[in-house]
Amino acid sequence: MEKRLEVRQAQVAAFASERIEHYADRRRVFAALSEIALSGCGAEEIVPDEFSSGAVSQWQYVDYLRHVGGRRHEKIRGRVELLENYSVFAGAVDDLRAALDKYEDPEQHLAFLGKGSNSRVYAVDVGNTLYAIRIPKPERTDPGVIDGHIAAALLGRWAPHLEQIVAASYEQGVTVAEMVPGVDMGHISVDEIQCVQGRQIEDLIDTLQDTQERGINIDPKPSNVLYDLLEGYGIVDYQAPDDFAFQGVGETVASIASALGRAGLYGKQLDYEKRETYQYVQAVQLANLVVVQRYQAAARERLHSDDYEVAAGKIESILATIRAALQECGDPQAVETRIDRTKKLRESRMTSERRLVIRDGNVRTI
Repeated sequence: MEKRLEVRQAQVAAFASERIEHYADRRRVFAALSEIALSGCGAEEIVPDEFSSGAVSQWQYVDYLRHVGGRRHEKIRGRVELLENYSVFAGAVDDLRAALDKYEDPEQHLAFLGKGSNSRVYAVDVGNTLYAIRIPKPERTDPGVIDGHIAAALLGRWAPHLEQIVAASYEQGVTVAEMVPGVDMGHISVDEIQCVQGRQIEDLIDTLQDTQERGINIDPKPSNVLYDLLEGYGIVDYQAPDDFAFQGVGETVASIASALGRAGLYGKQLDYEKRETYQYVQAVQLANLVVVQRYQAAARERLHSDDYEVAAGKIESILATIRAALQECGDPQAVETRIDRTKKLRESRMTSERRLVIRDGNVRTI
């Protein structure tokens, strides 16, 4: 009996992820997944022709399936489940894409949540439940990237405070995840930062240790760290290590400290010619100082001493940066100096933009 499409894709993807060491070979295999979908042929027939070198042969693929037990293998079975689940969301994704086609800027859609280098994320209601749907940017549809999310999702299954992917499609380049409650560090308010509880900080440290034990890499951008008053901190958009160096828990804890130190500021377009901006920065950084200090104490208490030593220097540097910002914002003369310097810089840029120069007989603005 012919294998279902999802089973064929899952088997090839798991084989590529677990057994193919060379990046170029692995990418060619993932590129072949869409061809499998279109041709309907067996994975055993198509995969060998897609390798860029003789480093992998058909018998290695067949031997892998026999060794792991075929579709019963956890990494294959988990992929099949996520691929089959996509049918529940396919209609909603098609409707979303049709709606986005009407926007010159798809980020103006009311459901837009955020973006990364490869995709944009939208909140979509399916069955009276909100889900986070990642839609790839047109030039970024890559089955290998999708499998990176899938592999990480399998590593992070049922882990508290980690985003849970529930469906995916290699052809569409889409993943569907349960919504993680909260607001990201770039949009968090001063009041929310001030409400962070010690237990929630300890839970965050424990979550980062759990990701280390599961073999997960965290992307520590502030937009990937969310905070909810009741649920505490949540992590989204994490990855399986793949070709990237696997971060130790000390490095991860230090990276997340940086995100906490930029809470309320990351991505904000602040006008540093206005005194109100410095009042805002001062309020935010006072709140951040308390959180990062408590985070530092929790890391010292809960991490192994070697892991804490890795994180300690970076955390101290972050605290120093916060204190320096507080010192500047609390010094009226320093604020006036910064305002004056910012104004002069803006005026200099405007003058440069108006300047005409003649090059090769052509007049142009620089």
